[in-house]
Amino acid sequence: MIQSYYKKIKALRSLNMTKQINLELPIDEAIAIVEKIISYGIDDNINEKERYTREHLCLLALPLLDWEYLTKVKNRMVREDYATIFNIIKSVNEAYDSEKHTTRLEDAEITTTILSDEKDKARALLKTYILKGKTNIVSRCLFHPLCILALPTDKTEHELNKLKEGINELYQKEVLLSQIEEYIEKAEKIIGYNLVQSKTVEDWQHAHQDILLSWYVLKEQLLEVRDEDYDFLSKYVKNINDEYDSQKYKAGLSELKFKVDEHSTEIDKGRALVQKFVIEGHTKFAREISNNIYRLLSESENIVENETGRHLQESYMKDMKENINKHYQKEFHTEKLKHYTK
Repeated sequence: MIQSYYKKIKALRSLNMTKQINLELPIDEAIAIVEKIISYGIDDNINEKERYTREHLCLLALPLLDWEYLTKVKNRMVREDYATIFNIIKSVNEAYDSEKHTTRLEDAEITTTILSDEKDKARALLKTYILKGKTNIVSRCLFHPLCILALPTDKTEHELNKLKEGINELYQKEVLLSQIEEYIEKAEKIIGYNLVQSKTVEDWQHAHQDILLSWYVLKEQLLEVRDEDYDFLSKYVKNINDEYDSQKYKAGLSELKFKVDEHSTEIDKGRALVQKFVIEGHTKFAREISNNIYRLLSESENIVENETGRHLQESYMKDMKENINKHYQKEFHTEKLKHYTK
């Protein structure tokens, strides 16, 4: 089917290679052009009866293959083969019609909802993941499944349902990501409330292990430090949504004021630090200090009775207090000194 078409394309490109290579376009320009060709092929302007025919999908397969290779070359994901690049850029030039291929990929119109057919969702996702440069997803997870779902196949119903599930999961993830800043904002309001109100180990355990952890995961996803799947992310979104009450959590995190100085307790210094690190998006330090506070509260409420155990406990608590004070000196005391010396 489409895979055999790919093989034919590669075979044709391996023929008639010359040693003299003359690249007609810079790779960035070639990618921009091939994206316009793809844009035309996946846009809603294509008649619904033609959209998923074998002929149309085969015409779309070649520019997708070109885009994937050129993007990998641009990002140094594959070793450059100048003969292949030359042939691809030549084919892009030949396929490009400046009067027909006028719409940039980011401007392509593909209307979908959560209830849309998986083939339409796959088209919308092709646009999203091409713009994100996700070469590992475009063909394997989207175009191949789209072709199988659109064309006659010997796949079982179970196999087809698995392909649909894969597309739906990617679609749900993109819907979640489009709202991720809202979830982060909710989490920060909850964190702010807990920084003020949480007094017991149980309160802080919930604040640290559920809400701040959820903020940590979603913030790192937003910052592209990690890239998790929908099932993983949705658990942390649920933690936030289950806890959030708009009547209870009204104040933004930056609206809260913590008065601390070098004489304040490590718990209070830690609260101010967590606020600062969350506002500034320092995920690692926010979790680290939040965990220090939780451990200090926990150890303070559970003093070990025997002398040896108590000595170890005191040493453990001392280390955490020193860590909080180290961060406090760096984040607050040093800032004050800079302010005074201006």
